[in-house]
Amino acid sequence: WLGLEFLDSVVVRCVRILQNPRTSQQCPSFALEYSDDGVTWSQRHEYGASGLTIGEEAQLEADMDEKLSVEEVFVEERYASLWKVACMERLEVPWRIREFDFFDDEACSNSLRGGALDVFQSSGSS
Repeated sequence: WLGLEFLDSVVVRCVRILQNPRTSQQCPSFALEYSDDGVTWSQRHEYGASGLTIGEEAQLEADMDEKLSVEEVFVEERYASLWKVACMERLEVPWRIREFDFFDDEACSNSLRGGALDVFQSSGSS
């Protein structure tokens, strides 16, 4: 997983991610998770859960899977100071992300990256 820590609580409505071009190092499905303490994490959205494989570059919107007629994964607005994107599948090789950002609008135009205190990541599986 890979995430951002913010000074204040924020809401994430869109995620933009750029994975390694090698498909073996791409994760086909993600979960957007949040936490207030870094210990207990809750899932906010799933992306790719409908069988749609997320490729090298993706703009992940809250209702992406809903538009593909899967069960509703939207939950009420949630503000938190810690947000991460976690791969939902076990990979044979390390997951490689070249670039990522969180946004507070559904159009992925208002980046939250400037307000981040820290970038954090897992050295193992999600």
